[in-house]
Amino acid sequence: MPQTPKLPAAMLLSAALLAPLGHASKTETFEWALDPAASIADTSTTIKGVHHVGLSVKDLQPMLDFYQTSTGFKLIERKTVADSPAADSIFGQDDVEFEYAVLESSTMRLELYQFANEKDSAPANLPVQGPGITHTCYQSAVTNSLYDKFTAAGAAMISRGDKPVDAGGYGVHYAYARDPEGNIFELEEIDQTLINKSGYDSNWQVQGGQAWMTQVAFATHDLNRLISFYAQMLDINPYRAGDYSDNRKLDDIANIDNLSLSATWFKMDGEGKVLEFWEYNNPKTEVKSHKTTPTQPGYSFSFEVGDIQQEYTRMRALGVSFIAPPQQLGEYLMSFAHDPDGNLFSLRQKAQ
Repeated sequence: MPQTPKLPAAMLLSAALLAPLGHASKTETFEWALDPAASIADTSTTIKGVHHVGLSVKDLQPMLDFYQTSTGFKLIERKTVADSPAADSIFGQDDVEFEYAVLESSTMRLELYQFANEKDSAPANLPVQGPGITHTCYQSAVTNSLYDKFTAAGAAMISRGDKPVDAGGYGVHYAYARDPEGNIFELEEIDQTLINKSGYDSNWQVQGGQAWMTQVAFATHDLNRLISFYAQMLDINPYRAGDYSDNRKLDDIANIDNLSLSATWFKMDGEGKVLEFWEYNNPKTEVKSHKTTPTQPGYSFSFEVGDIQQEYTRMRALGVSFIAPPQQLGEYLMSFAHDPDGNLFSLRQKAQ
């Protein structure tokens, strides 16, 4: 297993394209490479990378319209599941019933779920500093503004101002926002020269290069513990870390004065896909008080694996807590689990 470095604590800005910040006054920024070549391609496991980000919602149709209109992602599947013993086992509830819709970007999928038992649930409206899986990120070229598209669709911007924040003059412009049910997402608009430099090409972009997805982002009260867990489970080292404070640009992005935080990243499959972990020091990320259930409104995510039974057995031996053994539902074998903070993730393998 990799030896995880002792880390100072996780971050707001997205991973793969971020350059050092130094253009805002009074900026205190320290970034360093931990194992810069490390990625999921190095793992000894059968984990291939992030398959999708899941979002449990209260009202599927308006949320589907919101995300599809804003991103241009293709709807590739929509189904209702009920009276399924396999689903009851996978989701850990009796008589589970849900409708789901799958949107596909060129890097990963967004899966929206509406569960019948959550129809009266109120959205959580998670703070920017968490705790939990706080957001995913949508990227686009700066010439094809996602900020404008999401705003027109009804997003409530968290970031200050009326356009994405240029965090350091290096070609990436950032904004945080909430969808109609209060879930946070991040927008990154990127200069075309930086897109080209970073290895993106037309194969990464869908429907004219409108948008693509890049990350799963966590906020935790104990960064060292959570990084150690994922390093052991993934059998790779994180590749990068940083400490950030006294930066007005970051304050504007998060809409938090005197923001202070630390970050660590794991590189997943593909040029821009990462797991991003942050621990806020001001305001302090609180302890997550409960485990996220598979039907509860909010985010989850899935690892694609080559051998789900092997990974289930291996991870259980490491102490990973699963809801149930792998079961087949539709074209996939699936199993949900929790990390030490109670965040929900799943393993998924396409059935033969």
